[in-house]
Amino acid sequence: MAKATRCCAACGYPSTNPEAFRHERVGAGRTQPVCLACAPPPPSLEKGMGRSLAMTLVLLAFGSAAWASDHPDGWNMLAALVLGLALGRPLTVLTHELGHAAVGRLVGARIDRIVLGATPVILSFRTGLTTWTIGLDVLFGGGGAVYRYFLDRTTPARWRVMAVTLGGGLANIIAGALVLAAAQEPAGRPPTHPLLDIVLTGMALSQLGTAAINLWPFSRKPNTEKTSLHDGVSLVRTLRHGVDAKAERLAAIALHTQALTRSGQVGEAAAYNHAAWLVDPDNGDLCAAWLHYLALASGHAAVVEAAEALKLTDPGDPRYGDGSFAYVAANIAWSALSIGTRETVAMAKALSAAGYAARPSAAAVAGTQGALMVEQGEAPKGAALLRESVRFIEDLKEKGGLLRWLERAEAAMGDIPMAVEYGRMAEWMERDRAPVRAG
Repeated sequence: MAKATRCCAACGYPSTNPEAFRHERVGAGRTQPVCLACAPPPPSLEKGMGRSLAMTLVLLAFGSAAWASDHPDGWNMLAALVLGLALGRPLTVLTHELGHAAVGRLVGARIDRIVLGATPVILSFRTGLTTWTIGLDVLFGGGGAVYRYFLDRTTPARWRVMAVTLGGGLANIIAGALVLAAAQEPAGRPPTHPLLDIVLTGMALSQLGTAAINLWPFSRKPNTEKTSLHDGVSLVRTLRHGVDAKAERLAAIALHTQALTRSGQVGEAAAYNHAAWLVDPDNGDLCAAWLHYLALASGHAAVVEAAEALKLTDPGDPRYGDGSFAYVAANIAWSALSIGTRETVAMAKALSAAGYAARPSAAAVAGTQGALMVEQGEAPKGAALLRESVRFIEDLKEKGGLLRWLERAEAAMGDIPMAVEYGRMAEWMERDRAPVRAG
């Protein structure tokens, strides 16, 4: 009898081996299989709202079908409404981001980039000083804009940030109201083109619905730099706590970098993060990001050469000791370990130990230390670190790199079936595909 194939609820990895999975509660839902390389997705307000929205849409679908069956032209009218909603989605995203950009220009910000949709990128062009990136899934993906006043380390006034944040939702409200007004016939006059009016109504509802969701001021998500917040939540936090210029700048840099990498410009992403780090040389996260993309664009040898040129290979550097450059130490150590010569492995050992001593709970830092332990013949200890850290690595190709070391560790400990399983997981993570969108 063939074994049932399970699929990871987080990354989709398929396997018939039950030992490759844990059963954990996913979000606020039921228990589902999660592979050994993944942590279960955390609960979020958006997922709860998504389930409620799905139930509401099902009820609306049944109600609409019942109405359409009784109405003489009901099915045509229903199709026109759905068409309007579908056509309205990309226009809604465009209107929203143009609203942000227009208000940004009014308050003195330079617009570096506007992103519409996620992946794959189908079109990228430049108008003046602004780069536009359009993804194929613009019907379902969101968007974003990068403003120059967040990239040059200046701290804008609170009202300016709030105005720019509010601009997207207000643009949707204005556009929705105008389209809805265009769909209305004067009182007492029968509709000339009733189906066109319904299409326009659907487009208006898309605009107004997006504004309502985007300006919703509540969220259960944690306040971290990697979390993408709705404009309403950002407005409330800016009003209460003022402008966190560092967090806003890092978020803008992350969005710009994401757009570059999704369009295949990994070298440009490395250069961009390098320039950002030179502006803020005490920011270890920017330095680590630069080294990460440098490794992807030019190879591990380029990372080691750059680190030696900038004197980042000294494990006694106080920035490694206080933890601010722990990720930098881990990135250099990983590249040095990947090169694999006696000298570079010795460099990796010293740097990884320095980073791990300062930030032992950081997944990337602990994973690098685990890989070094496996390299030095301490497979059981290294495997334990790798198993725990790989679950919390977000980048799928980075997961694949740690899984390769887990494959090697399991083989060294004599568990060949699990070594094979970890190798299959690594292949799954490393394959070319669109990156997973958080949230």
